[in-house]
Amino acid sequence: MSHIFISYSRKDAKIVEKIVDALTENDLRPWIDWKSIPKGEQVQREIHQAIEEADIFLFFISPKSVQSKWCVNEIEHAAKNNKRILPIVLKDTNPNSIHPEISKRNWIFCREGKDDFDKAIEEARITIHTDYEWLKYHTELQVKALKWEQKKDAKDTSRLLRGAELREAERKLKEINSQTDPWPTPLHEEYVRMGRKHEDRQRRRVLVGSGIGLLVIMIVSLVAWRLGISSIEEARLRATAQVAAQNSDATAIVEANARATAQSNAEIKAKAARAGELAALANALLKTQPNIAFLLSVEAFNMQDIYETRNVLLKSAQSHPHLMQYSYNGELARNILAFSPDGKYLASTGSSIGDPLVLRDASTHNLVDQLVLSDFSSFSSITFSPDGNLLAAASDLDGSITLWDIDTRQQIGQILNDNQDYVDTIAFSPDGKILASGSEDKVVLWDVAKRQAIGQPIMIPSECFPLDSLVFSSDSKLLLAAIGVRDNQFRIFGWGLDTRQEESLPLELNNDSYFVPGVMVFSPENGFMAANDVDGDKIYFWNLNNLSLIGQLTVGFEGIIASMAVSPDGKILATGYSDKTIKLWDLERMQLLDDALLAAHTGSVTSLAFSPDGKTLVSGSSDLTYNDYSQIFWDVESRQRISQVLAQNTPVNSLDNGLALSPDGRILAVANGSSISFWDLPTQQRIGIPHEEHQAGILSMAFSPDGKLMISGDRNNTLLLWDVLAQKVIRQLPASTILDSEFSEVGFNPDGKTFVVGYSLPHLINPDGSAVTSGPGRSYPYITFWDISTMEQTGEPLLGEGPHFAFSPDGKLLAFPHPPEAEVVIWDLALQKPVGQPIRGFGHGLAFSPDGKLLALPAGSYPYIDLWNLKTNQFLQQLTGYEAYEISFSPGGMILASSSSEGIHLWDLMSGKTIGDPLTLPGSSGSYHLLITPDGETLVASAGAYDPIMLWHISPEAWISVNCQRAGRNFTQTEWAQYFSNESYRITCPQWPAGE
Repeated sequence: MSHIFISYSRKDAKIVEKIVDALTENDLRPWIDWKSIPKGEQVQREIHQAIEEADIFLFFISPKSVQSKWCVNEIEHAAKNNKRILPIVLKDTNPNSIHPEISKRNWIFCREGKDDFDKAIEEARITIHTDYEWLKYHTELQVKALKWEQKKDAKDTSRLLRGAELREAERKLKEINSQTDPWPTPLHEEYVRMGRKHEDRQRRRVLVGSGIGLLVIMIVSLVAWRLGISSIEEARLRATAQVAAQNSDATAIVEANARATAQSNAEIKAKAARAGELAALANALLKTQPNIAFLLSVEAFNMQDIYETRNVLLKSAQSHPHLMQYSYNGELARNILAFSPDGKYLASTGSSIGDPLVLRDASTHNLVDQLVLSDFSSFSSITFSPDGNLLAAASDLDGSITLWDIDTRQQIGQILNDNQDYVDTIAFSPDGKILASGSEDKVVLWDVAKRQAIGQPIMIPSECFPLDSLVFSSDSKLLLAAIGVRDNQFRIFGWGLDTRQEESLPLELNNDSYFVPGVMVFSPENGFMAANDVDGDKIYFWNLNNLSLIGQLTVGFEGIIASMAVSPDGKILATGYSDKTIKLWDLERMQLLDDALLAAHTGSVTSLAFSPDGKTLVSGSSDLTYNDYSQIFWDVESRQRISQVLAQNTPVNSLDNGLALSPDGRILAVANGSSISFWDLPTQQRIGIPHEEHQAGILSMAFSPDGKLMISGDRNNTLLLWDVLAQKVIRQLPASTILDSEFSEVGFNPDGKTFVVGYSLPHLINPDGSAVTSGPGRSYPYITFWDISTMEQTGEPLLGEGPHFAFSPDGKLLAFPHPPEAEVVIWDLALQKPVGQPIRGFGHGLAFSPDGKLLALPAGSYPYIDLWNLKTNQFLQQLTGYEAYEISFSPGGMILASSSSEGIHLWDLMSGKTIGDPLTLPGSSGSYHLLITPDGETLVASAGAYDPIMLWHISPEAWISVNCQRAGRNFTQTEWAQYFSNESYRITCPQWPAGE
């Protein structure tokens, strides 16, 4: 076993060999691939095994090593195994290109001609030998754990620790502190935990076995004794036992039932407590590990439907609103991304040796194909041809470039190779005829049709850093490259494709100084390029035509920018950070977009790519904590995961009842000014064209109980009766005969026989209908009753009562406010008189529960809703915290939706708490019209004249579907053992395969 694993670039072999020889003289055995790897064995496996068995991981920093995919793979495997990582600087290197796992550690400097060689070797020796006993034990335990992990799915416990070995491991892990280096890995902890679990199980088996043996001895002895009893005594005892058994039968049954009930209640409570624990854990992980939180929230709800599990299920579905879906790649990072020009495919590859090019369907995210060259291939850059027919991939090992036909997924012709060590970046010309490849010291132009190099390579000055990217001008006549120069300058190099003449121009800055370039991104279709300043807090933008500075964006010092991408229309810049976040910037206003902090990765965001339509952003990450490396698909436009827009440009009247729903939930009527439009909710399509029969603003609409008729009323007191199926007006109802009446609301009785029309007046009226000229200045409402069969008014109006009303579900009662006092009257329609005393409370938007037992009274601008028990006429509960204007019960009566200026709140009536976060429209500040469909699955709402009509999915089944879709997988076996150690593995989300 080697003490030290050496990770380096072959370009630096000479100085690396000198350092390795010095370390060998200090009795330290290095593992390095020019000496230690057996010929013919699998390179990747041998390298990983060598890292796992080494005590120290030594990385040599140089411009070439930080770009080497071999080195990146080695660094990430070392970090995954929590190795002590020791960076040694060989050459000055752009700090922004250095892997985060290297950046965060202390470096030893050993630059030729600049640093003391012997001093550097001594520093390395001291670092290596610090707390070396723990270092060796860390390696030994990890090697044992890895061997066990290979067999654990086969239930092989032979490799688990036991006895003194187990106790020593437990002691070692307890002794670690914040200064311990390296820290134990999760596998260390799982390995020791499973060893303890297995030993405890074995101990219990021994104890149970001993108990069984003792019990057998006792039974044998008892039988022998019983054989000595006389037959007479046996008979007497049997008779006595029989009588006792008969006398206790009833008592035994009662006690058994009581025990069963108590046991059942205890099991229910235990199950609810466990579900609550999972819900709390899911809530705690929503920010840092949302994919795990999504799965935990589903499992918690499936275990028990209680407030806590519903709440976290909805919060999980609402969280990270831009996140569409995780996509996993196992132990292979996919940090090189490219969309096909038509947006049909997403190609990705990563830093692992032998890693294939993965082709996914960009809309479904499903795997289409994997393009493999060999077990030793590794790619640095990929790109599609402008017509989307070809996919090119450059190797970072031997400088080769491979072309694939996208339709057949077959390699085309011979591999292009200019005998370079590796290629940093490639780019097609806009006409697709030329492919440019750039490396550390040159650019090669290739004739795509002939598969041949065009002329001699274009050489890059030696003082430059390696190429970051290449781009062609729109006319394919000019090739541009933005390159950092070692004197901290930043230059654009341009080459005419005809003349091959080079121009090196400094990019203009306001203060006429230079800066250290970090990540660079071109947007040729929009005519600009951008680069961030490593040492500053800004991103600069230059015009590609004249290289003039056209803008700068202040992004602050929060985190190191690791990747950037510009949307195809040039309006949005996405920046990925080493702190695992993504930000979206509005380039027109040069500021952060609202709600544009995307945080769901658990590693540095190393790559970003926009889809050609600009609606989707894909991010890749080097997640060093878990086995699965993930890409995340983000919806750039939509912030709604549990809702969808029914009608984007159909504003709803801002007054009451701008929406009405047929009893079967199929037809939605929408009032927009004086017009009415009908929508088929199942298909989400508008039926016909808007109807303009009204001449004034519509105030209220209501469907008949059978859904065949609808009445609408407007500000001119015009009441129209509609045939819903035919979508036409079949009758205009007579206006009120009472002077100065103003229509306000209409509603059908559930009994299907009558409907009610509410009016308001600016004055009191006499019994004969004439106006009372004196009195307080306020509005005096009243209600009229109409017979559906005759379409004529029946009975006397309820004078001095409110225009806002609600029928009980059985149609026997009518509730309405009673001004001027804050009271609500319950009116018996058969007896034509109030039921009991008025209820104290506001009546605007009042509603009966579906079973008719509760009456909910929203308090408008006051922050509460009162619930009254109608059977006892007693106050039951107050829901506090938010103003409430409109309310709607779910069909089951357990959920109440309320509207406020902050959004829509879903109340759990058992707990009196809101579920999830408020349902809102971005940018909306108005209160919402709302109603819930009869199946309880959808809430229809609009905030008024300038906002769309939204459909919110409010059933737990819909929330489960959203969480599962976004999670993109099920629990792994290891994760399941962590969260559900006492339960057999099960699939949480049926659309994904079982975890490995």
